Amino acid sequence: MLARMSYRLLRLSFLSGLLCTSTAAADPTASTLHSAIPAAKPAKAPSSKSAHPAVVKTGQSTHASKPKSATVTAIAAAAHVTSPNAALGAAPAAPPSAALVSAPPRTSVRVPETAQVKVDVPAKLQALLDDDSRMVPWLAATMATIDGCHATDRGALGTLVIELTMHENARPSADVGEVASALRGVFACAMAQLMQAERMPLFTGPEGQKHSINVRFVP
Repeated sequence: MLARMSYRLLRLSFLSGLLCTSTAAADPTASTLHSAIPAAKPAKAPSSKSAHPAVVKTGQSTHASKPKSATVTAIAAAAHVTSPNAALGAAPAAPPSAALVSAPPRTSVRVPETAQVKVDVPAKLQALLDDDSRMVPWLAATMATIDGCHATDRGALGTLVIELTMHENARPSADVGEVASALRGVFACAMAQLMQAERMPLFTGPEGQKHSINVRFVP
């Protein structure tokens, strides 16, 4: 009886040991699982400079506010550049020199002529006229008066010679040479009207410079 009970106890002990051995063989890491896995580190709270964009809610939709990139910064900096030279760090371009700037065209002041009344103007006097465009209306009115007087006698032919002396700060002095008998009526008519007409502008030139003007009455 005792032998049978001892046999049963020995068998139970054997079976218990076998079960423990089988469990250890099926999962050899079960006993060391907690020691092999390191303890998880506590999660850090997200900082204000997180690489992930913050989500901004607007109404029913959400969008992420993207951080400024280097490209955006470069564009913002380029907006303040006033010229390509400044962007390259070069000195600003120099303004064009006076020699390269074209001068305004000179005004050509011509003494009016008609088919029967011609005027010969010397080159130096023409240069002075080109520098004073105020003479244009006065010359037009004067020549219209002379041609109007000559229209009363188209048969009056000849040449009137006028000697003009320039002054630096005054109007020129005029001296009319000998008037041919055929032109005396035309000359008297023109002088009477010109004496009452508007005065010549302050047309000046080198003091004492003389010019000879020929007024020709042709058929």
